Amino acid sequence: MVVGESVVVKWLTPPAPLPHPALDIFPHLVAAGFRGTAPPYAALTAVLDGREHLLALVTGYLPEARDGWEWCVDDAEAGRTAFAADLGHLTADLHLALSTFPEPLDPEPRVAGGRAPSAGGVLDAGG
Repeated sequence: MVVGESVVVKWLTPPAPLPHPALDIFPHLVAAGFRGTAPPYAALTAVLDGREHLLALVTGYLPEARDGWEWCVDDAEAGRTAFAADLGHLTADLHLALSTFPEPLDPEPRVAGGRAPSAGGVLDAGG
């Protein structure tokens, strides 16, 4: 859901039990300089059946962004192949940013430096 042409709220259906890798990976990608993803702003969590779950992610809105699968299929069906070079560069940049991710994954998820709350609520990432 796009809100005010400035943020996107992505609801997870079904909600995902914590820890969830997106809470660590997305902020890391942005910090590592990867520009192929929207900046993370917040996460909405709740305790469901006695366990904390991720309900939604709030990220920046990128009006020029396009679904990668549709982009590739549309270009391929039209006989255009230039997307392959762009896709290769994007994939290389993503893997380079992921290669700097610390090992092992932190068992306590974070969003932009903040820890996920221990009880349901909104995690403010200060973005």
